Amino acid sequence: MDTQSPAGILYSLVKSQLPNESVSLSVVETQVRAVAAQATIPQAVVDEVLARFQAEIEERKAPVPPRLFVDWGELPRMGH
Repeated sequence: MDTQSPAGILYSLVKSQLPNESVSLSVVETQVRAVAAQATIPQAVVDEVLARFQAEIEERKAPVPPRLFVDWGELPRMGH
């Protein structure tokens, strides 16, 4: 999404108004629709911005693969 397009501008405006990264999709949707109604932004642009926010939220909810942590203790020495 181009940052100079109407969708890019709406996205960055709403993103800057959100209190934190972990807000729910319903809060984001309410905020996007309120800003779009105030600025008379077409529904197609609103749908594009909501799809981008939804993709970001789904990406955050994706499980993180487990990582292997090995504590080798001391390094091996000759004769031990």
